[in-house]
Amino acid sequence: MTAPPRVPWPGEVARTTAAHGAATNADSLIAGLRANPPRNRRDIAQGGDLVGSGVAGERGVARGRAVARGHAVARERGVARERGATTIELALYMPILLLAIFVTVQFSLMYLGDRAAQATAREAARVARVGGGTGTALADARAQGMTFAASIGRGVLFNPSVVVVPVGAGQIRATVTGDALTLVPGVRLGRITATVQGPIEAFRADTAGP
Repeated sequence: MTAPPRVPWPGEVARTTAAHGAATNADSLIAGLRANPPRNRRDIAQGGDLVGSGVAGERGVARGRAVARGHAVARERGVARERGATTIELALYMPILLLAIFVTVQFSLMYLGDRAAQATAREAARVARVGGGTGTALADARAQGMTFAASIGRGVLFNPSVVVVPVGAGQIRATVTGDALTLVPGVRLGRITATVQGPIEAFRADTAGP
């Protein structure tokens, strides 16, 4: 008579599953014990241990999942707090950044206007000095200064004014004033003034030496 094939005891299946790290179902173990009762005390002890480990395994898996969900929620909240802090910092620093950009650009425009006024004053003084400082030379110097200001001061020097007068003994002074370009329409930041002074050029004949 051939012996019936031996059905694996549920404890063996449970040990194999637990070795691979999966949680054991306690209800399945109990049902298996009822269908195939243990033969001796050793099997009874092993069955009880496996049922307990199965319940503990399920509880451990549930606890691990709960902890993982808690960590995920904490990470999401942390990211949300960081995003909120970044938005607040941007709102606080943006006005300061815009003010710094505004001041830098406005200073650059005033610097360009001052350079144009200086060049105009030098040109007007040169024409007056070369002309000998006469009335005609002074008028030519003023006209040349206005033309020069309109040429090199375009876009950076507005409402220019050129004044060329003789001062002292054989000296010519040319003064140029104007407005710099401003970023805020209608706001004047002060007039730009440039002054150049130099001697009137004159021909001096060589004198014979001793």
